[in-house]
Amino acid sequence: MTMKDEWYFLDDSEKRQGPFSQSEIINKINTKEISINTLVNSNELKQWIPLNKSVIQPTDYPKNEDNLTKEDCDNEIIITDNIPVTTIPERVGGWLWFFCFSQIVLAPVITLYNIIISQSNIDYSYTPASVISWVFTETFFDIIICGLGIYVGISIFKIKDNAIQNAKYFLILFLGYKFFSAVLPNLFGMPDNVINIVNRESIKDITRGIFTFAIWYIYLNKSERVKRTFKL
Repeated sequence: MTMKDEWYFLDDSEKRQGPFSQSEIINKINTKEISINTLVNSNELKQWIPLNKSVIQPTDYPKNEDNLTKEDCDNEIIITDNIPVTTIPERVGGWLWFFCFSQIVLAPVITLYNIIISQSNIDYSYTPASVISWVFTETFFDIIICGLGIYVGISIFKIKDNAIQNAKYFLILFLGYKFFSAVLPNLFGMPDNVINIVNRESIKDITRGIFTFAIWYIYLNKSERVKRTFKL
């Protein structure tokens, strides 16, 4: 039985049963174990559908079978190969779910917290204009990165096409931004003592960024759940 020929159905308690070949599904409906209204899916469907809406279709009354009733004939099924089907993914779960959660919820919360803290620490009466400009510029880029992360997280959660590839691009952009933000203070001509403090924090931020990038980029490339969910 190939993966293309693997079928599943929901039993009376709504538990998934399978995998079964198409011929096994035929036997189960002919023995009345399941009906034409039973919900089924395969590795090439996107959602659960009634059996009679799948590529396995009811047939006309069979010939040379005098002992079959009309109900038997209604339940008999055949396989059609000319109906296009699409891929059924697994639900987003495990660490993949946590990645979505971190981008949709955790990252925005942390970004908002950092913005509030940075703004509250500015005394506009005494803080140099260069420092204020740097803070507002970095805040702007932080919001952009945060917004892109939310988009990526939602795309994965909804199992959108190219969501994983977009997530990888986002992680590369995220890491690049960590290095960019480290040199950003030097572009505003800030006092040396401020730059020294910012640089120390930037080293920590880059280290965390590299760690975050490595963990998630490797996960998106190697995870079996990701491959099954998005049929990679």
